[in-house]
Amino acid sequence: MKAGSEPEIAMPYNVGYEVDVENQQVSYYYRDDAAFVDGTLKDMKVSVDVNGTEYPTTYNDTTNRLEYVKSGLSDGKTHYRYKANGTYVVDAFNSNSEKYNNADYSYFEYYKLNATVTAAVMNKSFNYNENDVVKFKVEQDGSDTKKAAPKSGDDNEAATYICILGLAMVAITAATYRKKRACN
Repeated sequence: MKAGSEPEIAMPYNVGYEVDVENQQVSYYYRDDAAFVDGTLKDMKVSVDVNGTEYPTTYNDTTNRLEYVKSGLSDGKTHYRYKANGTYVVDAFNSNSEKYNNADYSYFEYYKLNATVTAAVMNKSFNYNENDVVKFKVEQDGSDTKKAAPKSGDDNEAATYICILGLAMVAITAATYRKKRACN
């Protein structure tokens, strides 16, 4: 790269996994940036080990990464790691990792929220051209074992806020939203 010039290769967006609650599936993604740059990523043999079972990945030319989509979500921790060219590695994009079956694994947690959600507009009318406050009330079913609103500092705090923000986004259609702490 010459001084003052733009880089020739920009790395496409990447993340280790994405949970799709609507379709009840998890997409696992792997990319070795050095292999991407030198053009050998397509030739890598990569599988994802999910809770001790290995699944092969396939290369996606659009996203420039290896992918595997696993159907079915279950409550609790899901442990996973990647096997790239014979070597196991944890997810570089996930800071949650621990020993599972005497090996290093990344993990994420998923809990289905069984709750009734109600919303109330604070003013007499709701107009998308004006700022307004919508108050959401989430009444969690007593059978749920995981609280929807974690205490500050809980590892699941960010994921819960995303869930609650997702509920809020249903009500906001043509307005810009600001990220605001939704739980105490």
